[in-house]
Amino acid sequence: MSLKIKSVTQLVDLVSSETVNFTKTPQINGVDISTGGNPAGSTTQIQYNEDSAFAGSSNLTFNGTTLTGSFTGSLAEFTTLSASNISLAGTALQPIKYYQKPIDPIGKIWAPEVYYKFDSDFSDSSGFGRTATTAGNVAPTIQTSIKKFGAGALKMSADGQIKYLVDSTTSGVSPAIPMHQYQTGWTFSTWFYATSAPYESFVIAIKWTFGGYTTNDRILFIDSSGNLQWARNGAGSNVQLMSNGSQPLCDSSWHHIAFTFWRDDPLDPTAIKLRSYYDGTNLGATTVTMPSWSGAVSKTFSSNGDNASSPTGKDFYLDDLMFTNYPLGPDIITEIWNGGTGKVADEAGIMT
Repeated sequence: MSLKIKSVTQLVDLVSSETVNFTKTPQINGVDISTGGNPAGSTTQIQYNEDSAFAGSSNLTFNGTTLTGSFTGSLAEFTTLSASNISLAGTALQPIKYYQKPIDPIGKIWAPEVYYKFDSDFSDSSGFGRTATTAGNVAPTIQTSIKKFGAGALKMSADGQIKYLVDSTTSGVSPAIPMHQYQTGWTFSTWFYATSAPYESFVIAIKWTFGGYTTNDRILFIDSSGNLQWARNGAGSNVQLMSNGSQPLCDSSWHHIAFTFWRDDPLDPTAIKLRSYYDGTNLGATTVTMPSWSGAVSKTFSSNGDNASSPTGKDFYLDDLMFTNYPLGPDIITEIWNGGTGKVADEAGIMT
C-alpha cells in the first residue's frame, strides 16, 4: 500500500486513528544478528553452544558460590592453580616434594664396589663382576610381585643368607675386595621393604666370619621392635640409628636407607661417626665404635634373614643395593631417594 501525506492535518488525523509499528532488526556492522534463545538444561547449569542453540549439562554447574565440573579426557595445563581439595577420579592430589638443589658434581656415583639391581638374578652391575651367592636353609630368591624397580627384588626369607663379597688382600675383577682397607670412608645404600618387624632380626648388612658372629664383626640390623641398630661384637651396647616410631621401616612400604662413614667428616671432623639417611632425610651423625670395616681379612659381607627358630620367621626385601668405598654426600643420597619415583641410580644420571 502506498500512502501520500499532503498536510500536517492529514498526518495528525492518521496518527490519531491508526497504530503504526516501526521495527528494525539489530545489526552489527550492517549485519543482522539474532536476539532469540532460551537457556537449556536445569537450574545452575552453565550454558554452551550446541549447534547454534543453548545447551546445559549437569557436568558443569555454578550456583553463584561453587563451580563444579566433571570431565573426561585431559585437562589443559594451568599456569596457576590454587585449591586444597582438587580431586581427579575421586583421588585427592597429594603434595609432591621437589628437590631443586643441583647435584654436587663430586658426589656423582663412580665405581661402586658392588651394585645389585636384583632384576632377575644376583649379578653385579658395578662392572667388577662380583656376583652374589645365596646360602642358608631357605635361600633368597628374586621376587617379581614386591619390587621397587625393574623386574624384581631380593626376597630374604628366614634362615636365608646372601653373600656379596669376601674381604681379601686380593682386588680386581673377582669376588674379593680389600674391604678392610677402606677406613677413611664408605657408603651403604639400599631400598628396604617388610610388612612387620622381625621376630629376632633383619640383618641388612654384616661383615663377619661367615656362619659365626665373632669378636669385631660389624652389623647393621633391624631389631624385633623395628629399630635399626649398629653393633660391633665385643664393643658393648648396640647403637640405635633409626627409631621405629620416627623412621618406620616395617610398614609395607618401600624405604630408602643409607649409611656413610667419613673419618674426616667436615661437619664433625673430630668424631668418628656414622651418618644415617632415611628416605632422603639426613638424620645426622651418631658416634659408634669402629665404624670402619677394618679388622681381620677373610670376613664375608652379606645380608641375613630372620631366625626361623622363632615362632614364625619373617621375610624382608631389598632392591637396588650399593656399596662404595668412599662416603657419598647428602645431595647425592637425596637424589638417590628422589630417584625412587621411578629410576635406578645408573639410569637417573647420578652414576658414572
